[in-house]
Amino acid sequence: MNHFSEIDRVYRYYSTDLALRAAVVITTKASRQICRQLETTPSATVGLSRALTGAALLAAHMSENQQIGLHFNGDGPIAGVFAEATYEGELRAWCGNPQVDVIRQQQDSEARLDVAEAIGKGILTVVRSVPFEKQPRVSTVQMVTSQVGQDIAYYLEQSTQIPSLVSLGVMLADDGTVQCSGGVLIELMPGVNDGLIPRLEAQAAKAPTLSSQIEKVSDPIELLQLYTGKMTLVSSDLTHDLQFRCRCSQSRLERSLALLGGPELDELIKTRKDVEARCQFCGASYTIKIERMEQLLAEIRSEDSTSKS
Repeated sequence: MNHFSEIDRVYRYYSTDLALRAAVVITTKASRQICRQLETTPSATVGLSRALTGAALLAAHMSENQQIGLHFNGDGPIAGVFAEATYEGELRAWCGNPQVDVIRQQQDSEARLDVAEAIGKGILTVVRSVPFEKQPRVSTVQMVTSQVGQDIAYYLEQSTQIPSLVSLGVMLADDGTVQCSGGVLIELMPGVNDGLIPRLEAQAAKAPTLSSQIEKVSDPIELLQLYTGKMTLVSSDLTHDLQFRCRCSQSRLERSLALLGGPELDELIKTRKDVEARCQFCGASYTIKIERMEQLLAEIRSEDSTSKS
């Protein structure tokens, strides 16, 4: 495996005629780590890795301290896929049923993973968090193929009116783990003729699959040229590493309990049972003792009393 495909990183480019901007991401290590923690089967591994790569691509074209979450809420047995990325390169993801495996027998008798069937038909919800805004920006679109990449491109077209090309590639090793994972996002700049995207798609139709090329190329621009052909591209020099990072903690769980409010917290205390929670992103387990819940309730009541006086 070459050096390029083993470093999780985002690369940003633009064309010299300013007709488009593009991002290339490698998510091999993060996808491998997350899928190993969740103990995903091959279908779930591919679906989750695609979603993670898609989130990383969208975050690449955001601004500092912004983050984006993609929730593929379909009626398939995977029971939903969620991926989140920050502009700074922090990634995390989960799926509702990591043990699902949907395999479809092809006419050529070759069995292939069916990610679309695993995700099912449904809605893609995109949540963008921007600094200094109290509420995140939420958009929803129908999933058009449930293959992840096309659904993200449809979201960009419908919600932001940005004609785009999204290509996601995941290759599995013989043991079902992630061998390589990455993606390409190409967006037209405002005022550019929409006909450029069909030309890029026609170029892409002649190219080999992205997953087969990630390990073969030595430079991210070679992946872009699968779609842009002879267009001249320039690096924006805004390159940084990507990594899995879960933001769960004991204090975050306690804050969540406090947000329930006094009456709800009081009911939990009356059960005389500790509260136990397990992070769906990283699997970490947390316990809040009865004594700590009583302290949180006392703090809530003290704040309420202060605000009324």
